[in-house]
Amino acid sequence: MGHFQRNCPTRLARATGTSIAKSENESYMEIIVSGHKAACLLDTGCEKSMLPGKLAYGMQLKPTDLSVHAANGAKIPIKGTVRMQFDLEGMPLEAELLVSDVVDQMMLGIDWLTENACQWKFDERAIVIAGRQITLHSRPSRALIRRIYVEQPVVLPPRSVTNVPVRMAWNSFRVPATEWLKWLMEPKQLNSGVYLAHMLLPEKETSAAIRVVNVSPRPYMFGESACLGEARPATLLDPVSADRPLWQGDRPLGPVTEGHVINDNNQNLSDYLQPVIASLPSELSPDERVAAIQLIHDNSDIFSKSEFDLGRCDLVHHRIDTGDR
Repeated sequence: MGHFQRNCPTRLARATGTSIAKSENESYMEIIVSGHKAACLLDTGCEKSMLPGKLAYGMQLKPTDLSVHAANGAKIPIKGTVRMQFDLEGMPLEAELLVSDVVDQMMLGIDWLTENACQWKFDERAIVIAGRQITLHSRPSRALIRRIYVEQPVVLPPRSVTNVPVRMAWNSFRVPATEWLKWLMEPKQLNSGVYLAHMLLPEKETSAAIRVVNVSPRPYMFGESACLGEARPATLLDPVSADRPLWQGDRPLGPVTEGHVINDNNQNLSDYLQPVIASLPSELSPDERVAAIQLIHDNSDIFSKSEFDLGRCDLVHHRIDTGDR
């Protein structure tokens, strides 16, 4: 039986021309580290246990030559190792952890589970540690979410566009290895007059740059490690792939009203309007489609004809000091 997209049980994270399915749940424990509560992910697919750099602040790190990669082949930069103590439901424990600034949560891997002879009872959603059974918590996997942090302090000048250096933190290494995977950062307002641009970020990199616009008359500053938001994955759809949903614009139209024929490939149709018409929803009735195409033609002057066809608006005012005053 069909269903509406918003009710789809396999809901996709989407961008224009992109999509990737969400992943399954993950198990974690609530621990106490230096008096602070933290979520600790359990991952049998992680060979070495990991610790975010923010949780290792002030700790003495030991150098290491170990190289760590995510499931998609991305290299994870390592700052060092630390032997850290933590508390689990009143039980003192410790772990040897690799420390990285591009990991966003503590992960106990197969090395720690083996060292502590843990018995994972999957059917009971529990784990036995040192003879004591601990109930595990479950949540939707965050493998398909990467938090974006400012790499270093940055000052945005008034009425300017700045490329802000950022680091892209992993929540899990269980990221699907796909040829065209990209990370999508949605646009949003960060503060009054400060806007984050819509961005596609590289798949395997841990550092990138985010474009931020400051249209206010005042400078704006980002502190180091300020969180700009989340990036979610999107894979490019092959325009000729058989797996891609068929859009109405993919096929020529036949007669839609009596005595009236509209064909999206009509030679009289301006080329720059073709993508607009091709993107019309397939759910439109023939009469609605005719009306939509007519509306597009009637307002053809508001559509950009090329990447160099720049429009103008009065939303942002700019003053040039010529020195006369």
